[in-house]
Amino acid sequence: MKIRRRHVLSGALAIGVSLFLAVGSALPAQAASLHISDPVTFAVDDTIGVQSRYAALVDLSTGRVVAGRNQDEKMNPASMTKVMTLLVACEHLTDLSAPVTITQDAIDIAANAGLTRVGFVAGETVTMADLLYGTILPSGADACIMLGRAIAGSDTAFVALMNEKAAALGLTSTHFANCTGMTADGHLTTCAEMAVILQAAMENPIARTILCTPRYTTTATAQHPSGIPISNLFLSRMSSRDIPGTCLAAKTGYTRAAMCCAASYFVSSTGRTYICVTGYAPTAVQAVTDQALLYNVYANAAFEGTLYPLLASIGYPGATLDTGNTAASVQQ
Repeated sequence: MKIRRRHVLSGALAIGVSLFLAVGSALPAQAASLHISDPVTFAVDDTIGVQSRYAALVDLSTGRVVAGRNQDEKMNPASMTKVMTLLVACEHLTDLSAPVTITQDAIDIAANAGLTRVGFVAGETVTMADLLYGTILPSGADACIMLGRAIAGSDTAFVALMNEKAAALGLTSTHFANCTGMTADGHLTTCAEMAVILQAAMENPIARTILCTPRYTTTATAQHPSGIPISNLFLSRMSSRDIPGTCLAAKTGYTRAAMCCAASYFVSSTGRTYICVTGYAPTAVQAVTDQALLYNVYANAAFEGTLYPLLASIGYPGATLDTGNTAASVQQ
């Protein structure tokens, strides 16, 4: 199934994309597509406080998993799924300002499954841009379902596009059964492969802008005259953490099967870029804490020849590391 791509940018999102393209040109260089390479530099040390069962911190300039814990084991991605939903939608959409009317069955699917919603009501007409932001910032399943149907015509057809994209990215342990992240048989990925998906989304200027937006208000409608204010809670929580750089983009998830998970994009204080993916943390706050710990302990470490003092202080056996990298091979 092929759909012509014609990005017609309009309104606030067009301005945001233009600004982000300008800013993006100043960010560190990175590979056009991410291919995870072995071996893992560090196994996540049990004593530093990371509680997530699954974890991968990936250096985007090398594709190396700098720090990993069960990073290749299959797990339920919960709403991290929506990163792929966003990416596929952005690659196939034709008009960001196109109107989409919310249907009652989409609301019912989300409500009956106990999924998070933006708060749209049946009969409300919103824009494609509203659906994109609604899918990511508050993790709205109502927006997500309507987005897939607007792009592909049906839930099944859109999920097929998601799996086609996973195959195109070379992912062998990822398969989607829906676009929302709802628990289902065969709906699986790994931390390492979710990092590949997030990197691919960050390469798309529209998806990147949305993933990096902390707050947004949907278009004013008769049902919501002031629009609906929505926000990315993970970015807000991470902004208050003492980490060696800036967390620019993120998507979280939660189901009983997946527990709390998150995927984020980070630029370190030395200019290196990383993606961190964690899964099965006990709480949403712990998921933030785990990612802050991974960035604090491992970001930059493998390429400066020494780990952050925290690892050395606890007697980690790899407190110093000769990576064999020359200065030329690690420069951005």
